[in-house]
Amino acid sequence: MAWFSERDAEGNTVEGRIGEAQCPVCGYSMLAKYDEGGELLEIIGSCPACKGEL
Repeated sequence: MAWFSERDAEGNTVEGRIGEAQCPVCGYSMLAKYDEGGELLEIIGSCPACKGEL
């Protein structure tokens, strides 16, 4: 598990961890960003298995 800290579009600091999530289309395991409370923020990139843009 890795941690990240970045600024959003409004200049606020967003912190959380990098973990795994499944593609909602085909179920392929991908990297994702989670906030400190464990809520999914975003799946990183597009799925290489089904080519779905997330």
